[in-house]
Amino acid sequence: EAENCDRMTLIYKGTMIATGTPEEMKTKVMKDEVLEVIVPAAEDWVDKVAGVKSVKEAALFSTKIHAVTGDSSVAIPGIEKLFAQGGLTGYSVRKIVPSLEDVFVSSIEAYDKEHPAA
Repeated sequence: EAENCDRMTLIYKGTMIATGTPEEMKTKVMKDEVLEVIVPAAEDWVDKVAGVKSVKEAALFSTKIHAVTGDSSVAIPGIEKLFAQGGLTGYSVRKIVPSLEDVFVSSIEAYDKEHPAA
């Protein structure tokens, strides 16, 4: 069996930015944690969640928000506090295994920070 068939490479702006199996991409390439935030009217909250301490970025994934953080132990209480201040109930915040899309978006963000446009 050819084990290398499952390997993938992320190329951005003509540069290889990550390579590995899907599992390696989710566990080794992706250094940050991903939180899944389920909240009513998620599109109204995505920018507010992105502003929470230790949240590096937040994006809408269908009807949910994926928030990338370096420290979920800081980000989760911060998001819960944000919702409490907004009087919001009926939400959930949990740490999840990143999707390949999360890995790709995070890798692009990291590349752009390291290589600012000239």
